[in-house]
Amino acid sequence: MQPLIHLSGITRSYPSGEGELQVLHGIDLTIAQGEFVAIIGASGSGKSTLMNILGCLDQPSSGSYLLDGREVAELDSGDLAALRREFFGFVFQRYHLLNEMTALGNVEVPAIYRGVPSAQRRDKAAALLGRLGMGARLDHRPGQLSGGQQQRVSIARALVNDARVILADEPTGALDSQSGEEVLSILDELNAEGRTVIIVTHDPKVAARARRVVEIADGRIVSDRSQEAPAPATATADSTVRAATPGIGRLAEALRMAVLAMRAHKLRSFLTMLGIIIGIASVVSVVALGEGSRQQVLANISGLGTNTLQVFPGQNFGDTRSGKVTTLVLEDGTQLARQSYVASVSPTVSTSQTLRHGATEASAQISGVGEQYFDVAGITLTAGRAFDAADIAAMSQDVVIDENTRASLFPDQDPLGQTFMAGKVPLRVVGVAAARQKWLSDLQELDLIADSAIRLVREEVGADEREPLRLDLLLAEIAEELRGLGQHVELAPPPAIEVSAGPIALKRALRNLMTNAATHGRGALVSLTREGDRALIRILDDGPGVPEELLSQVFEPFFRVDQARRKTVPGAGLGLAIAREIIERHQGSIEIRNRRPRGLEQVCTLPCLMP
Repeated sequence: MQPLIHLSGITRSYPSGEGELQVLHGIDLTIAQGEFVAIIGASGSGKSTLMNILGCLDQPSSGSYLLDGREVAELDSGDLAALRREFFGFVFQRYHLLNEMTALGNVEVPAIYRGVPSAQRRDKAAALLGRLGMGARLDHRPGQLSGGQQQRVSIARALVNDARVILADEPTGALDSQSGEEVLSILDELNAEGRTVIIVTHDPKVAARARRVVEIADGRIVSDRSQEAPAPATATADSTVRAATPGIGRLAEALRMAVLAMRAHKLRSFLTMLGIIIGIASVVSVVALGEGSRQQVLANISGLGTNTLQVFPGQNFGDTRSGKVTTLVLEDGTQLARQSYVASVSPTVSTSQTLRHGATEASAQISGVGEQYFDVAGITLTAGRAFDAADIAAMSQDVVIDENTRASLFPDQDPLGQTFMAGKVPLRVVGVAAARQKWLSDLQELDLIADSAIRLVREEVGADEREPLRLDLLLAEIAEELRGLGQHVELAPPPAIEVSAGPIALKRALRNLMTNAATHGRGALVSLTREGDRALIRILDDGPGVPEELLSQVFEPFFRVDQARRKTVPGAGLGLAIAREIIERHQGSIEIRNRRPRGLEQVCTLPCLMP
């Protein structure tokens, strides 16, 4: 006949520091259906660990555990839960009853998880409690029962799902002798019905009630003796492992038990709910703050004019001839406004002027714009109105000021309708613009573009592989190209000098220097000489020159675009800054010298290759 429980070579180890503590050593044990077995041993012998493995509360580290012919190690978590719920009934020393529930409710709990209908499980629980002498105390809570009575409720709970195996861990350990004797008598009756009863105890008197005693010491079985022939194994309950039946009823039962638990532990429930509320409120606050920040950033980006294109005369930024271009006219803006992809267009012309109102003076930048300018620039008004087509057609001397101008000229009065002087021209205030996220002057825009250009130049220089390069031939090539563009460039017969450089980057730098000289003077006079291991390129612009103080205040800042600039000359600074960046990355240098009355001389030095 196939045994109900068969253990072979069972071990159990637990981590302990850097090693392992082995509690069970090669346990071999067979228990038949209907046996009454006592596992006895001293504290720490491993008997409770063995019971946990038998009841599928724990898994062995190694070995084989066959339960009714099935290998327990091959069962999944659902099957193991069903075994614990339906195949085994547990009786603990400390009862483990739910204080917020009655005796009847405690017995019903396993049947709730099994999915037994409410009326059926209530009747069965009441019948079990009545059989165990607890029929008059169905509605008593654990605190109203004696120890022996609580243990009887625990036994009834173990039987409510028709468990085939009763696992009792020190069932009489917390009871007096009379109550303990009553509990053991109940276990005798259950075994007589054909149930398998396994008691774990350290009391020899309790073990003597069993028909078979297994003694364990230091994690090993040291004796296994039978005291009396086992009772006949009569059929009892269905041993099929079943999962709990899902449904609305189980949900309602779970809700009822949750409410009972909350009512029984009011403070714990309150603190838990408070933590949940704080957590949800924190998440909502963080999300709201993030969304608000995102909207603010998007609004700021929109205020920067990221969807705005500015059109300037000339070929590119810094074109020194842009001032002579007359083909960009107002009609161009009118034609652009008719395109389907254009939302608004405004011409713009700017100048600086001194503003006067009463005894107050302030320097400001004044922009002449069209009626759509406020849409183009993303400017909103805090007071008054903007221009309209009638104002533009009448060329009225109306003005919209910003908050800075308002604070400077009209600190204590309403500026709307007020008149102030811009130079010799009277202007009337019709509106006040809100502060913009970034309202750049031309100089600030120039600085930003220069910074970006320098970063691009650094990337280009890094990608331009260096090679031996004839400097004299490169200067002749650049001079010829500039002459083809109408520039006056004279190159003194250069000696043959070779340098190691990136050809694209070095050509760009020297071209910028020669273009700057040819544009701002009457022409460029270029010479190439060699002094030791350095090649010297002198570029004279043949112009009138500038005073020394202007040389230090205007041209020197061109060379350091990442520092605060004081003044700039449009068109010259960016080319010089790029040239200096390239020359310095080739271990060279650039210096501007005042050669009045012959003009400004740009001196570029580069290390040359030795012959």
